[in-house]
Formats: sequence, structure tokens, C-alpha cells
Amino acid sequence: MHESIVERLDLSTALLRPRIRRDTETDTVQFAQAALAAAKQEGLQLAVRARYVALAVIACLLPVINPTWEQLYYVVVLGLFALIGWGQVRVGRVGVSRPELALLFCDLERERGNLARYFSPNVVEELSRNDEPLKQVRTQNVAVLFVDIAGFTAFADARTPEEVVRTLREFHALMEREVFRHNGTLDKYLGDGLMATFGTPFVGKADASNALRCAQAMMATANSWNGQRKTAGEAPIRVSFGLHYGPVVLGDIGLTRLEFAVIGSTVNAASRIEALTRALDCALVASDALVERAKTELGSADAAFRPLAAQSPQTIRGLEQPIAIWIQARAGK
Repeated sequence: MHESIVERLDLSTALLRPRIRRDTETDTVQFAQAALAAAKQEGLQLAVRARYVALAVIACLLPVINPTWEQLYYVVVLGLFALIGWGQVRVGRVGVSRPELALLFCDLERERGNLARYFSPNVVEELSRNDEPLKQVRTQNVAVLFVDIAGFTAFADARTPEEVVRTLREFHALMEREVFRHNGTLDKYLGDGLMATFGTPFVGKADASNALRCAQAMMATANSWNGQRKTAGEAPIRVSFGLHYGPVVLGDIGLTRLEFAVIGSTVNAASRIEALTRALDCALVASDALVERAKTELGSADAAFRPLAAQSPQTIRGLEQPIAIWIQARAGK
């Protein structure tokens, strides 16, 4: 009988062990989930507080820098960003949360929107997955395009500020569209002009030819725009283009306000090549380095090279030796 009782006790213990183990594992999982949830909530709160501080500083500075009623729009946008952060704290939890994913999607779309201001759609797609190319300082061959309105100072002096700004906005919008359509990067606006690069942040197989075709497409667009301006009784705009190809240094510069920069003698030379359009009375000047690279990419028989005419070497400040150039005449010449 004693042995029977012992056997029953052993059996009961054996049956209880899996249940005790399951209860222990459940408690451990619950504890881990609670710890993760607390850590995530704390991290979200810290991030959102930092967001609030940054947005508040920007909201206070906006009216000081530019005290106009138009700034109210940006204050409202800042409020929406703050609301997204508040929502993330409210719905954030360990595991999958559809509301949280929706709010994160809003932030991601905002980041994609910022990238889309500078890069073509295919580059934005790449950078959305990996932004490391923006952080790495390196040297690579790039095609550089400078665009400028010739005689813009005289044009602006004869018009109201509103007319000048409207004209610039129209011009920049047209040029920007062609940059992105030809897989270029909008580096910066330069008052009445702009600088674009081809082969940043990723080197491509057709960077030089994309730059040349972009400049020629810009010329056609500017001619069409001038036709519309003439119909409206407005003065035509003379646009000039300069192209060069060569090594540049690119990467983030700055301390507190970072900027993705493309710098070097190739950039400086491209700007000075564009300035040659005045002396040579043409619409476009391209270095031989860019044209030869484009011929390698497209083949020398491509239609893009037919409007180009070879010129004697020109001395470019900053370059040791004179360089051969090609020009394209303005429409109607």
C-alpha cells in the first residue's frame, strides 16, 4: 500500500511538471514582453520629446526669420508632425500594430518627399532602402550641368518683385522636371540658375549622355516656354548651359546642418564653361571630356551629337591646360 501511495505521488508530480514548466515559460514570455513594451514606450517618449523641442524651436524661429502670414502654413505643418509623434506614443506597442505602422508610414513618406526634392525617382527608391551613399565621403566621376539665365539682372530691374519670382518659379519648375526625367540630381538653385549632377550618389552607365540629353531637352523646353511668353506679350528668356565630366568629391559636409555636397575642380570648371556661352554667343558649351564620354556611352553616331560643333581649346581658370570644347547654337541661328 505504501508503495502504491508513493507511485501515485510520483505520477502526480510527473503530470504536474509540464504544467509548471508551461506556467514558468508563460511568465517569462509575459515578463519579456512587458519589459520590451516598457523599453519601447520609453524610447518613443524620448524621441517624441526631442521632436517636440525641435519643432517648437523651428515654429518660434519662422516668424522671426520671415514675419509674413504665409508662415502660418508651415506652423500648421509642424503641428501635424508633432501630432504624428503623439500618435506613435499612443499606439506604439511590441509586435505588429497597424495604427503604429500607418504613422510610421507618414514619417517615411515625409522622408521620401524630402529626398524627391533633390533626386530622381529611381534614386529616391534606392535611398529609401539605404541612405549610406549620402554619408560616405568619396571620389567618383560625375557629369556636372550648370544652367543660367543670361542677362537676368537687367530683366529683373525692369520688373516688379512679384513678376521676377513668378518667372523664376516657372523656369525652375521646367528645368527641374528635365533633371529628374534624365536621372539627374538637383544639387542646388543658384538664384536665376541651377546646378545638377549625373552620377550622384550612384555612378550610372549613361551619366555623361544623360547630362547632354538633359541640357538639350532643357533648351527645347525653354524655347517652347519662350513661345508661350511671346504669345502673352512677355520678353523671351535667354538660357545658357555648361557641361563638364570628371572626378569630384562628394559626401556630407557641415557640423550641425549637414548638406550632401559635390565639390572639386570639375564643378568649378563646369561653371566657368557655362560662362563661355556669352563670349561664344551660343546656348550650350560642353567640354570634350563630357562629349567623348557620352560618345562612349551612346556611340558617336547618336543624334545628340549632331547639333554640336567642335571649337578650338579654351583656357579655363583652375585647369592647368586649355581644354577642347563643343558648342550648340541657340535656336534660330
